[in-house]
Amino acid sequence: NLVIGLDALQESTVNTNSYAVDQGRYGAAQVNYFTKSGTNEFHGDVYEIWNGSLLNATDEFLHANDTPGNITKKPRSTVNQFGVSVGGPIRKNKLFFFAHYEGVRIAIPIIARSTVPSVAYEQYVLQQLPQGGTDPINGTVLPAQPAEVSLYQTMFGLYSSTAGTPTPVLSCPLDTSGALLPGTQSASNLFNGSGCANIRTQSLNNDDKENLFVLKIDHTMSTKDSAWYKYQQDTGLQAAFTDPIKPIFNSYSSQPQRTGVAGYTHIFTPNLVNQFNPGVSWYSSIFLPNNYAQVLQRLPIVLAGGSSNAPFTTIGGNDQTYTQGRNVTQWQINDNLIWTRGRHSMKFGVNSRRLDTSDYDLGEGVVPTVVYTDLAQFTYGAASTATEAFPVTQRERVSNGNLDLYAMD
Repeated sequence: NLVIGLDALQESTVNTNSYAVDQGRYGAAQVNYFTKSGTNEFHGDVYEIWNGSLLNATDEFLHANDTPGNITKKPRSTVNQFGVSVGGPIRKNKLFFFAHYEGVRIAIPIIARSTVPSVAYEQYVLQQLPQGGTDPINGTVLPAQPAEVSLYQTMFGLYSSTAGTPTPVLSCPLDTSGALLPGTQSASNLFNGSGCANIRTQSLNNDDKENLFVLKIDHTMSTKDSAWYKYQQDTGLQAAFTDPIKPIFNSYSSQPQRTGVAGYTHIFTPNLVNQFNPGVSWYSSIFLPNNYAQVLQRLPIVLAGGSSNAPFTTIGGNDQTYTQGRNVTQWQINDNLIWTRGRHSMKFGVNSRRLDTSDYDLGEGVVPTVVYTDLAQFTYGAASTATEAFPVTQRERVSNGNLDLYAMD
């Protein structure tokens, strides 16, 4: 998230130690930044920064798992930051404005390696599910699961391609041609066929984008009174997860933020000045896939391997972790009185803050996560564990506030 635009910054200060009590309550450092203001003359500028695939090297391992007809392409990458600003007088010597817009467009290049079932193994599984079988590793009898055939057909239909480099898997009964290996498999005679799984390398992309708008008004009312007003709006979309199986499982976070602050300064005497600053901000940061309800209709579980004998990349993305995130509203008022008397510069102040937070993290786990630990469990529709959360509510509201008083010399 852009805290302030590249060309909206007038100056900034960073104080790392021994800072005064009027600078805040946090340790390590205090960072202050000041937004530009308009003047009696009109000024503005335009800028753009771009970097893309043409200027970047190819990943050294991009073609590690290429096969004939399945050549991995270099992923698209773009970083584009651009903006415009303008400032000037509304009424000379009295009223001024400054406006700034900045946009960011990022195409994130991703080289994803995944392990997927071969076409021959998919057909083998659909044949075995209605029949049941025995786990050759531990001898467990796995009953027939004809009702799961449609679920597996749905899962297999999510793979855009299963081509790749064949890889051996413990207890796999198929060779690279898809034929059954000769002999009978048992705990003392486990197969290690290479016809069940392929390793794929893919070029993927996901996009980040952001738009920031800043408007500041400065008003000189008199020789003793001045005020400023600032409104800032940031609308961004963050790519949170890119799924190597199916883009429908990609997750995003739309992160709008709106802030309004003001400042009023009154000079009682040259030695006595008061500064009053109210402000309010709101932002949202919710993480989940687009059209989440439709995604769960397509596949209502997350299926994941739980050991090295369960080779396939998780299908269902990170659906078990959604919805997560928060909405936050912050209210703040601070007032500072500065009194200079002889060698003393005394400051007195009050700072009041309230946070209203809606936390959505309680919803994590409502999508069942099914874990299998070897190839036989996947073949016959069995699970080692299955977990699902049943929260009383998927959202909890939390509020807190504080009132700080200080005096210093």
